[in-house]
Amino acid sequence: MPPAFWRWLRRASQLAFFAATCALVVVTTYPLARALPYDLIPRFSPLLAFTASAASRAIIAAFWPALAVVALTLLFGRAFCGWVCPLGTLLDAGDFVLSKFKRRPPREGDRPRHRRWHLLFLLALLVFAAFGFQLAGWFDPLSLWPRTLATALIPYASAAFDKVSLLLYKIEPLEEAAYTLRQRLLTENVVLFPGHFVITAFVLVLLGLGLLRRRFYCRYVCPTGALLAVVGWASPFGRRVEGSECDGCRRCRHVCRMGAIGGDGETTAQAECNLCMDCLPACRTRAVSFGFGRRRPPENPTTWAPAVRRRSFLITAGASLAAAPATLALDRQLLTDPYLIRPPGSCAEEEFLARCVRCGECVRVCLTQGLAPVHVEAGLTGLWTPRLIPRLGYCEYRCTLCTQVCPSEAIKPLTEEQKIVEVIGLAVVDRDRCWPWMETEDCTVCEEMCPTSPKAIELRGQGRLKPHVHKCECTGCGICEYACPVEGPSAIRIIRDPKYAFLVRNGGSAGKRRRRGRGRK
Repeated sequence: MPPAFWRWLRRASQLAFFAATCALVVVTTYPLARALPYDLIPRFSPLLAFTASAASRAIIAAFWPALAVVALTLLFGRAFCGWVCPLGTLLDAGDFVLSKFKRRPPREGDRPRHRRWHLLFLLALLVFAAFGFQLAGWFDPLSLWPRTLATALIPYASAAFDKVSLLLYKIEPLEEAAYTLRQRLLTENVVLFPGHFVITAFVLVLLGLGLLRRRFYCRYVCPTGALLAVVGWASPFGRRVEGSECDGCRRCRHVCRMGAIGGDGETTAQAECNLCMDCLPACRTRAVSFGFGRRRPPENPTTWAPAVRRRSFLITAGASLAAAPATLALDRQLLTDPYLIRPPGSCAEEEFLARCVRCGECVRVCLTQGLAPVHVEAGLTGLWTPRLIPRLGYCEYRCTLCTQVCPSEAIKPLTEEQKIVEVIGLAVVDRDRCWPWMETEDCTVCEEMCPTSPKAIELRGQGRLKPHVHKCECTGCGICEYACPVEGPSAIRIIRDPKYAFLVRNGGSAGKRRRRGRGRK
């Protein structure tokens, strides 16, 4: 095959997998087709499989597809990074665009110490996982890219399409076409989730780092790439150079996007090579080839094997061992948000945080757009995990979509019969905001909207009927809070635990101040 063939084949593979991952996230919406594996993308990550299992102290069988990636890596090295990874494809495209703005050509190669950074970062993540702190979901490309699509890019596109289609309504010949497109392509309500800018900015920063080095994230940060480098460093497949044919031009070193080729053009850091094969057409003498039975340099093995100095290892491990329990202890003290409602079927809070990989699949599929990624309400350990915000959308009474797409079993699958009795919170009436309790006007919205049978909200009293909540019947679905006509914060709120009811009932802090005032009189 001509050398350029492999480069074009790699590009075709990248585009195919990138399009497949994007399409799978886009179609993750109601109604779900049973034949499609909507939760498949994050399950291919060996890093998520290892850290989620370590943090939750259990083997999560759902991550069995990650074994295929491990097997591929053992055989071909980091081929996954160069041929499959969707974030790697995005970074390649970003580097191509940014190369037009660079005044100087990209730097050649990397010093061995630079290639240790992502290995040390991987070590820190593993230590945190051992303490039950699941950080890998923030940085793993198979979680990062679906999360960005589901919680930022798709809502942006929906909002833009909403504006454009409304403009098309004003053009009489296009009015019918605009209506049809809105019915088929636009969700019922377009929601920009809280914290969406942070998620978008995170990806933009990763792309912008390409101004410093090509595939900067893959070289120095990506913990999944570091894990694959460790797994595949002894792969029998790799880059080979015929020394008698090489003329020392170093063109291969200049085109290497991972900086994996040594200064002489012959040695290769095989653990860092992602088999992009750009060096094949760059070689004028055809001295470069790829195949099994690669030769390792007899001296200085750090040029091809991943290595971390003992001092760096001990410093990183010690700092992580000190930071992990301190961070967890601080987060547990700060985690007092009574309105942090998890999706139905969620594990207990600690296990949920350990298992959740922050992929955003449940947020994407939510029928009412009520699920949103947590910003700071759950502390550092809960960043970008899902929560229900009833004012955005309630939990549909018989909907089980979010329980069907979780890749790590942080949300357990529920049948429709199980879902209607699943309790995720409790409704509490704020009597200082509720119109009937304030004796201003009649209102029966919350009682009318309550979907349970018998109803969890009952109207009682003489004169104006006032809403009362039956704890034994309420599931915390949030439709009462969503439909409450009171402007601003709802007059009926969903809390995650009955012990927080005093924060809502009688106006919370406002009610306390009034009661203290009465006491002083």
